[in-house]
Amino acid sequence: MTDLYAYSTANRDDPEILHGIVFRLVDERERDGINRKIHELLGTKGFAENSASFCPKPGLIHLIDNEHLLHAHNRHATSAVNDTRQMPITLNDFLEIPELVNPRNIREFARSKHLARIVYSKELQSDMLVVVEEIRRRSVTFKTMYRAKK
Repeated sequence: MTDLYAYSTANRDDPEILHGIVFRLVDERERDGINRKIHELLGTKGFAENSASFCPKPGLIHLIDNEHLLHAHNRHATSAVNDTRQMPITLNDFLEIPELVNPRNIREFARSKHLARIVYSKELQSDMLVVVEEIRRRSVTFKTMYRAKK
Protein backbone atom coordinates (compact mmCIF):
# COMPACT_ATOMS: atom_id res chain seq x y z
CA MET A 1 0.00 0.00 0.00
CA THR A 2 1.16 3.53 -0.78
CA ASP A 3 2.13 5.90 2.04
CA LEU A 4 -0.28 8.82 2.33
CA TYR A 5 0.63 12.25 3.69
CA ALA A 6 -1.63 15.08 4.84
CA TYR A 7 -1.22 18.31 2.88
CA SER A 8 -2.38 21.83 3.57
CA THR A 9 -1.54 25.22 2.08
CA ALA A 10 -3.30 27.03 4.92
CA ASN A 11 -0.01 28.17 6.48
CA ARG A 12 1.63 29.32 3.27
CA ASP A 13 1.39 32.56 1.34
CA ASP A 14 -0.92 30.83 -1.10
CA PRO A 15 -4.23 32.45 -1.98
CA GLU A 16 -5.80 29.01 -2.39
CA ILE A 17 -6.25 27.17 0.91
CA LEU A 18 -6.20 23.49 0.11
CA HIS A 19 -6.34 20.42 2.29
CA GLY A 20 -5.73 16.97 0.96
CA ILE A 21 -3.71 13.81 0.77
CA VAL A 22 -0.45 13.40 -1.13
CA PHE A 23 0.06 9.85 -2.33
CA ARG A 24 3.17 10.20 -4.50
CA LEU A 25 5.65 12.56 -6.10
CA VAL A 26 6.07 12.59 -9.87
CA ASP A 27 9.47 11.10 -10.67
CA GLU A 28 11.51 10.74 -13.88
CA ARG A 29 10.24 7.21 -14.48
CA GLU A 30 6.61 8.32 -14.34
CA ARG A 31 7.35 11.32 -16.57
CA ASP A 32 9.01 9.04 -19.16
CA GLY A 33 6.01 6.68 -19.04
CA ILE A 34 3.59 9.57 -19.60
CA ASN A 35 5.71 10.81 -22.53
CA ARG A 36 5.54 7.33 -24.10
CA LYS A 37 1.74 7.30 -23.67
CA ILE A 38 1.42 10.77 -25.22
CA HIS A 39 3.36 9.53 -28.25
CA GLU A 40 1.35 6.28 -28.41
CA LEU A 41 -2.08 7.96 -28.16
CA LEU A 42 -1.44 11.25 -29.98
CA GLY A 43 1.26 10.30 -32.50
CA THR A 44 4.43 12.18 -33.36
CA LYS A 45 2.73 15.46 -34.23
CA GLY A 46 0.49 15.32 -31.17
CA PHE A 47 3.50 14.55 -28.99
CA ALA A 48 5.38 17.58 -30.31
CA GLU A 49 2.36 19.84 -29.72
CA ASN A 50 1.24 18.49 -26.33
CA SER A 51 4.07 16.89 -24.36
CA ALA A 52 4.94 20.09 -22.49
CA SER A 53 1.42 20.56 -21.14
CA PHE A 54 0.42 16.92 -20.53
CA CYS A 55 3.63 15.73 -18.92
CA PRO A 56 4.04 16.91 -15.31
CA LYS A 57 7.44 17.99 -14.03
CA PRO A 58 9.30 15.66 -11.67
CA GLY A 59 8.77 16.73 -8.07
CA LEU A 60 5.12 17.72 -8.42
CA ILE A 61 2.82 16.03 -5.93
CA HIS A 62 -0.14 13.80 -6.75
CA LEU A 63 -2.83 15.41 -4.58
CA ILE A 64 -6.32 14.30 -3.62
CA ASP A 65 -7.91 17.45 -2.24
CA ASN A 66 -11.01 17.70 -0.09
CA GLU A 67 -13.09 19.60 -2.65
CA HIS A 68 -12.72 17.05 -5.45
CA LEU A 69 -12.99 14.07 -3.10
CA LEU A 70 -16.38 15.39 -2.00
CA HIS A 71 -17.37 15.97 -5.63
CA ALA A 72 -16.61 12.35 -6.53
CA HIS A 73 -18.52 11.07 -3.51
CA ASN A 74 -21.52 13.37 -3.99
CA ARG A 75 -21.86 12.79 -7.74
CA HIS A 76 -20.73 9.19 -8.21
CA ALA A 77 -21.39 7.28 -4.96
CA THR A 78 -24.30 4.92 -4.29
CA SER A 79 -27.20 7.29 -3.75
CA ALA A 80 -26.01 9.88 -6.28
CA VAL A 81 -25.74 7.80 -9.47
CA ASN A 82 -28.76 8.28 -11.72
CA ASP A 83 -26.90 7.68 -14.96
CA THR A 84 -27.54 4.27 -16.51
CA ARG A 85 -23.98 4.24 -17.90
CA GLN A 86 -22.39 4.38 -14.45
CA MET A 87 -22.22 2.21 -11.38
CA PRO A 88 -21.71 3.68 -7.88
CA ILE A 89 -18.19 4.07 -6.54
CA THR A 90 -17.31 2.67 -3.12
CA LEU A 91 -14.82 3.45 -0.38
CA ASN A 92 -12.59 0.64 -1.70
CA ASP A 93 -12.50 2.37 -5.11
CA PHE A 94 -10.87 5.41 -3.50
CA LEU A 95 -8.16 3.15 -2.10
CA GLU A 96 -7.32 2.10 -5.69
CA ILE A 97 -6.34 5.62 -6.76
CA PRO A 98 -2.56 5.40 -6.05
CA GLU A 99 -2.27 2.14 -8.02
CA LEU A 100 -4.57 3.23 -10.83
CA VAL A 101 -2.73 6.52 -11.42
CA ASN A 102 0.02 4.95 -13.48
CA PRO A 103 1.13 5.68 -17.07
CA ARG A 104 0.17 2.15 -18.19
CA ASN A 105 -3.47 2.97 -17.30
CA ILE A 106 -3.71 6.24 -19.25
CA ARG A 107 -6.59 6.15 -21.72
CA GLU A 108 -6.92 9.77 -22.78
CA PHE A 109 -5.39 13.23 -22.65
CA ALA A 110 -7.89 16.11 -22.60
CA ARG A 111 -8.26 19.79 -21.76
CA SER A 112 -10.88 21.52 -19.67
CA LYS A 113 -10.89 25.23 -18.88
CA HIS A 114 -7.34 25.47 -20.29
CA LEU A 115 -6.02 22.84 -17.86
CA ALA A 116 -4.48 19.59 -19.05
CA ARG A 117 -6.22 16.45 -17.82
CA ILE A 118 -5.09 12.85 -17.78
CA VAL A 119 -7.76 10.13 -17.77
CA TYR A 120 -6.79 6.76 -16.27
CA SER A 121 -8.93 3.62 -16.35
CA LYS A 122 -8.78 0.06 -15.14
CA GLU A 123 -11.03 -2.74 -16.30
CA LEU A 124 -12.83 -4.62 -13.56
CA GLN A 125 -15.13 -7.64 -13.87
CA SER A 126 -18.27 -5.84 -15.01
CA ASP A 127 -17.17 -2.23 -15.41
CA MET A 128 -14.25 0.21 -15.56
CA LEU A 129 -12.89 2.39 -12.78
CA VAL A 130 -11.95 5.82 -14.15
CA VAL A 131 -9.83 8.51 -12.46
CA VAL A 132 -9.26 11.98 -13.87
CA GLU A 133 -6.33 14.17 -12.78
CA GLU A 134 -5.60 17.79 -13.67
CA ILE A 135 -2.07 19.10 -14.11
CA ARG A 136 -1.71 22.32 -12.18
CA ARG A 137 1.21 24.58 -11.39
CA ARG A 138 2.16 22.91 -8.09
CA SER A 139 0.43 19.56 -8.26
CA VAL A 140 -1.23 16.85 -10.28
CA THR A 141 -4.65 17.02 -8.64
CA PHE A 142 -7.36 14.40 -8.48
CA LYS A 143 -10.41 15.82 -10.28
CA THR A 144 -12.97 13.00 -10.13
CA MET A 145 -13.55 9.27 -10.34
CA TYR A 146 -16.43 7.08 -11.47
CA ARG A 147 -17.29 3.55 -12.53
CA ALA A 148 -18.37 3.24 -16.16
CA LYS A 149 -20.22 0.22 -17.50
CA LYS A 150 -18.40 -1.66 -20.25
